[in-house]
Amino acid sequence: MFTLKKVTPDAIQAVYSGAEGQLWELIMGEQVHIGGMSSSIELATFGGVRGGMTVADLCCCSGAGMRFLLKLCGASHATGVDFTKAQLTLGKQRMAQAGIPPSQYKFHLGDVAQPHLKEASVDLVWGEDAWCYVLDKPKLVAQARRALKPDGRVAFSDWVATDKLTSAEAKHFMTFMKFPTLMTVEDYAKLLAKTGFQKVKTRVSPYFVPSIRHYLAMYTGQQAYDAFRLLGFSEEAYTAVLDEMLFIENLAKAKKIVQAYFAGSC
Repeated sequence: MFTLKKVTPDAIQAVYSGAEGQLWELIMGEQVHIGGMSSSIELATFGGVRGGMTVADLCCCSGAGMRFLLKLCGASHATGVDFTKAQLTLGKQRMAQAGIPPSQYKFHLGDVAQPHLKEASVDLVWGEDAWCYVLDKPKLVAQARRALKPDGRVAFSDWVATDKLTSAEAKHFMTFMKFPTLMTVEDYAKLLAKTGFQKVKTRVSPYFVPSIRHYLAMYTGQQAYDAFRLLGFSEEAYTAVLDEMLFIENLAKAKKIVQAYFAGSC
């Protein structure tokens, strides 16, 4: 695991409360994770998601994962936890736009590494490419385990490092992405097992490289003007973001950074 101590919660909240968060959604869509809905569907299948489940999305952002689970997977109720107030405000608006009544969802503002859900209250804990923003991953996974019913399941995706990534590359990458820690597949698998999850399984997704290439095409093509606008029409800022995206593309092509799926049962 790589750790970058200088990344603070305030820095992450600033990203998702302002123009940078809007920029990522501009080029990635409402589902701000690698692979979009294709990845969500694959993760749901991999994790054994079934209709009627009560679900909790930890690091839910604006609740796109919750809406996916409610509208497309037949979940009966979804609870989201996130520490960025602006995203939860947006999430409530989007729930209404999607025609989801308040009785089917609930948002909690707070740190996912702290208890916000009742013990043994949900069938599924879910996450999509967001746990990389959490510093204390053992506490996060412990909260996931605590919230699950005795026959519950965890299913999440995340950006993870491989043994090919150097410390210098990790520092560069994590500084730009505002990741306080960066796990490997093995790190997560061991943590899940240590926390009491059974039948832990992992899989590297196929979506990272094609997704980054798509984002680059959007950033430099169709959405270039909108990106310039969000960056204050600063050519320097636009070029700086482009350079970082190209750096991430190179890491992905070299299989130094991947998106991986994780699942386990109680």
